[in-house]
Amino acid sequence: SIQPTTSPVSTGPVGACTPSGPPNTFKCSPGYYATPPTVSGTVTFTPGNYTFAGPSPVVVTGSDTAVTFDNGEYTFDAGLSVDPAATNVSLTGSGVFFYFPSGSLSANTSGDKTQLSPPIGGQHAGVVVYQPLGNSAPLLIGGGTSGNSLGGVVEAPSAAVTFGSGGDSFSIGTLVAASLGLGAAHVTVT
Repeated sequence: SIQPTTSPVSTGPVGACTPSGPPNTFKCSPGYYATPPTVSGTVTFTPGNYTFAGPSPVVVTGSDTAVTFDNGEYTFDAGLSVDPAATNVSLTGSGVFFYFPSGSLSANTSGDKTQLSPPIGGQHAGVVVYQPLGNSAPLLIGGGTSGNSLGGVVEAPSAAVTFGSGGDSFSIGTLVAASLGLGAAHVTVT
């Protein structure tokens, strides 16, 4: 069974998304958020536990938003979601492990592109997304683009996983899920 290296906490360091460099550029740090961050522009997340008051996920909004996840392990205690009204959002990260104790990853809007690869060493080597058996929140990725990639293992044994909305192509390592739905996607499992 996969577990995060540290447990989410409801108190402790306060997380923040702060301006970083050019206009509309932000850096988000792990910690406790009284309100989950809503981010747009050019955003970089640093590894760690993102804990929120209430059951709301981190929400990515706006058009042409580029979100990068620095190499490392992430816990999003209520999920990570792209606003359905957002367009042309990219989620990228190399050497990342995402743990969702509740909630999930939801990125399925026009022009979205998701490219995440797992760590090559350490406790979670080869695993990019993990939802424990008790978390049945659906995992949804799509957006009408080619080149979507979830390298390594995606383990969500109780979740319905859906790839694609129209014209998507995906590359995925190994998938463990309760069910798999394909919109109009072309999925390659490697």
